[in-house]
Amino acid sequence: MLIAVLTILWAIFREGVFIPLTGMNPTLARAVLLPLQIVYIIGLSWMYMKKARELFGASQTWLLGALWLGLTILLEFSFGMLVMKHSFAHLLADYNILAGKTWVLFLLAVFVAPYVGWGIAGKRND
Repeated sequence: MLIAVLTILWAIFREGVFIPLTGMNPTLARAVLLPLQIVYIIGLSWMYMKKARELFGASQTWLLGALWLGLTILLEFSFGMLVMKHSFAHLLADYNILAGKTWVLFLLAVFVAPYVGWGIAGKRND
């Protein structure tokens, strides 16, 4: 749930502050901010795994990543269609990496973040 809230806050910051302040086009702004977004997802995963590492094995972190990925996509489409009133085609356009859209890279980070956080937590605890 924290990831969902932070992702929404991140989008509000990007659209309401960063883009108007820099004058960047939205696609470029998303690409510029993507590394920071990936760092916060992995950082949150590390903070979680620091406390819960002993509950997970490596293979279970991939299942957790798949769950996080599925929930993120479900939230995106639910919020996008029901609240923002975007069409399915409009939401799907964010998946077109050939058009410079970076959303797929963020989703990849969401998927791998539990495993990476688990690995970092293990190195820090050893």
